[in-house]
Amino acid sequence: MNNFKNIIGNGMIAKEFAEKSSITNYTIFASGVSNSKEINKIAFEREEILLNKVLRSNSKGIIYFSTTSIYDSFLKNSNYVTHKIKMEQIISNSSLNYYIIRLPQIIGNSGNSNNLCNFLYESIKNSKEFCIQKGAKRNIIDVSDLVFFVDNIVQNFPDMNDTVSIGNTKFHSIIEIVKTFERILNKKAKFSVINGGESQDFPVNFMKNVLDLCNYNFSENYLYNTLSKYYQYK
Repeated sequence: MNNFKNIIGNGMIAKEFAEKSSITNYTIFASGVSNSKEINKIAFEREEILLNKVLRSNSKGIIYFSTTSIYDSFLKNSNYVTHKIKMEQIISNSSLNYYIIRLPQIIGNSGNSNNLCNFLYESIKNSKEFCIQKGAKRNIIDVSDLVFFVDNIVQNFPDMNDTVSIGNTKFHSIIEIVKTFERILNKKAKFSVINGGESQDFPVNFMKNVLDLCNYNFSENYLYNTLSKYYQYK
């Protein structure tokens, strides 16, 4: 826990906020289940216990990171999404001011092997075969941009007490992401395409307001620039 900035957690998002965020009047809860395929009840219970402890001892508001997978018809009944919805309800029922931020794919220096982009990168780099679904799309933002957007939201929408989604205004197919990795690694991927796949579409109207306030635009090369920033041969 970072005592000055009141950051709970020690993972990629927590470290980025500790280093770059200017938020001091809210506790940033960046600790919890990060694997969307998690089924272990103990992992979910651990986050719930910690969250309730923070809420009881916290005199400030709280910023909690949830997931845009809530909008994915394939994942919405998963243990992970069900758990995130429960955590959202616990926070919204508390007496604290809060921001619940639903996140898409966050790209940064993460060792999480369950992360989609980590999986694709390692598979292509090591010439492993894999399958992707034809209709699958994902939304990707740089973890440093996440900090920038959340800082601006707290500054421009004080005491929001609401749930919002943060993400790129453009969704990318998994095939497009694979092709981008091929460019970065200068190597052909060994993959097959199967039918199916969800887009994880979510509302972007609020995000457009944030971009206007920040005077920020996602460039046409955002996907390539973000992936090449963190992924390369080592």
